[in-house]
Amino acid sequence: NQSEVEIKQKSTDNKIQLNGESNRHFCFNCQKITSGSHNNHSTKLIDNDFLAQPSLYLTQLDNDKFNAQYFFDEPTLKFIISMFEDLQLSQIICIGTPRLHDFVRAHKNGEIKSLLMDIDDRFEPFYPNDFCHFNMFNHHFLDGAEGEAKLVNFLKRNHEDERSHHCIFVDPPFAARTELLTV
Repeated sequence: NQSEVEIKQKSTDNKIQLNGESNRHFCFNCQKITSGSHNNHSTKLIDNDFLAQPSLYLTQLDNDKFNAQYFFDEPTLKFIISMFEDLQLSQIICIGTPRLHDFVRAHKNGEIKSLLMDIDDRFEPFYPNDFCHFNMFNHHFLDGAEGEAKLVNFLKRNHEDERSHHCIFVDPPFAARTELLTV
């Protein structure tokens, strides 16, 4: 059964992520976290810095028609974070913005919670609880009910706290028809 295989793979990925630094590798051919060598592929030992901000190390996807990525530089990220702080935001939904998600998690120490919704599933092993495999153009959760549940649970966090403020931050691919995002 395909879904059972996927669940086992996710479980294995999560265990690998929790292993010590000496056991974690990233396979550049498969774009996944592995333990040790991986099918004679090109791998790199990954340390905690790689785990904390994978968008600094993963190759940007550059197919303009399907999934072109642009990762914000550090001055831009600092500016965005300062706006979030000025607005006293406590939760950010990052749609198509993996670099922003990484930066919030690495620099705000839980002061601001972040959920990444992205078409690029390479981020799932790094953020198994805070990632939804999502297509922003048809509003479809590619990970099905699991992704929808993550979003609902994220929105319910701190819901009773009247000081809780939320933001949805979207960075659509270049040259995309943005009217599709407003439907």
